[in-house]
Amino acid sequence: MKEEQHGSWFFGTLCLLALVWSGNESLAQGGITSRQTERSSHFGSADLMLPDFAPGGTSDADLGVQMILEPAAEYEAFTLNTWAGYYFTDNANLLDTGRIEDHVFNSLVSLSWLPPIAGNLYGEATLREQTFRYNALSDLDFDAYDAGIGVVYVLRSLGDTSIFTRYNYSEFRDAHDGYGDIYSNHSIQAGAFKSWILSRTQFLYASWISDVSLDGDPGYAERHDHSATFGYRINPVRKVKGEVFYRAAFIDYSDRGREDWNHAVGSSITYNFTPNVYLSAYATFTGNQSNLDVGGDYDAWQTGVRLGGYWRY
Repeated sequence: MKEEQHGSWFFGTLCLLALVWSGNESLAQGGITSRQTERSSHFGSADLMLPDFAPGGTSDADLGVQMILEPAAEYEAFTLNTWAGYYFTDNANLLDTGRIEDHVFNSLVSLSWLPPIAGNLYGEATLREQTFRYNALSDLDFDAYDAGIGVVYVLRSLGDTSIFTRYNYSEFRDAHDGYGDIYSNHSIQAGAFKSWILSRTQFLYASWISDVSLDGDPGYAERHDHSATFGYRINPVRKVKGEVFYRAAFIDYSDRGREDWNHAVGSSITYNFTPNVYLSAYATFTGNQSNLDVGGDYDAWQTGVRLGGYWRY
């Protein structure tokens, strides 16, 4: 029973890390905001792949993975996660009018380290690179980089709720013109994650994440994000996972008093070819409303597939 509880709160902790890792002041600001929002809007089931990050344990059956009767002999602190996807969107430029449909190639590579420090306290460090390549709107092509370090603590008295805080550096680079910088940001992130296991094959989860900018460049694109996510996961058979989620985010821009509300809802189905390799199909709908008439109101559909893998060391 002790091992099962350990696995339960630990997959919650690492799912939290996965979550940590989704306007038009001028044409330049519009490009920056579009890229920021595109990544945050591209928030599907595969971004919440609990088995991608959770170490082996007897509670793995709750995640649709074959039960391991013996606890892991050695804790594996490193996780390598990578995937490549292709999706269609009916609003690639994220505008209310003049919408343009497009097909997009998207990929991710990340390496996370979660070493135990003492008791229920863990350190955390993550490096991440994500790419977006558009078919028709190639001028929007960009790469996003993240590097962060922080701590995670598990509150046993609150049903194994995980809380975290971390420093994060983000950078968006244009994929053309010599990979020139589009936007860079230093921020402090904090949040909490909680899961409720309903049975051996299904569970609910909820999270809150705040990302407070310390120094964004250029300053007119600087913003603070506060988001809450609620989801449901079911594993009808051993290799298949289904999921639905809802995410609400409040985006507070530092410039001109702009405030946006962003909502995303989606579903997915995932098949694991092996314990480490999977294929996902997903669909998401995103809506954004702004208090300023700056082209911040829009909605967009996305549907696509991802082929990925994850390995622990």
